[in-house]
Amino acid sequence: MKQKLKNYSFLFEELVKRDFKKKYKRTVLGMLWSILSPLLTLLVMRLVFMEFFGRSVEHYTTYIFCGNLIFSYFNESTSQGMTSLMGNAPIFTKVNVPKYLFLLSKNVQALLNFGLTLLVFVVFCFLDKITFTWRVVMLIYPIVLLLLFNIGMGLILSALFVFFRDIQYL
Repeated sequence: MKQKLKNYSFLFEELVKRDFKKKYKRTVLGMLWSILSPLLTLLVMRLVFMEFFGRSVEHYTTYIFCGNLIFSYFNESTSQGMTSLMGNAPIFTKVNVPKYLFLLSKNVQALLNFGLTLLVFVVFCFLDKITFTWRVVMLIYPIVLLLLFNIGMGLILSALFVFFRDIQYL
C-alpha cells in the first residue's frame, strides 16, 4: 500500500488541493470561513450555555470550543469521506486508481481545516490566559488516533453509502 501511495502521490496532492479549493469556491471570505465558522458557533454556544450552565466554571468557553473543535473535525471528516466514492465515481470508473485515495484526500482536507481551527484555538487559549506546558506535545497522539478513526469510519460509511443512501442523514 505504501508503494501504491507513493506511485499516486501526485494524484493524491491534486485531489487534496481540488477538495480544498472546491470547499471555498465562490465564497467572499474563502479560507476565512474555516476560522469564522467555529468562532460563530462558539459565540452562539457561549450565549446559550453560559446563561444556563457555565456561570461558575472557569474557562467554560474554552472547554466548549475544544469540544466543538473535535466534533466538527469528526463530523466534516466522516461526512465528506462517506460521499467520496459516489462523488468521484466518474473518475475511477474511467481510470484505474485506488479508490481509497479519494477518501484519504477528503480526510487530509478535513485535517487541514482542523489545523487552521486548532491555531485559532491556541490563540483563544492565550487570550483566556491558559498556560501550556511541554505536555501539549502529547496532543499529537489523540489527534493521530482520531485521524485513523475517521479514516476507518469513512471507509465503512463510504462502502455502505453506495448501497444505502439514507446513511448520510445519520
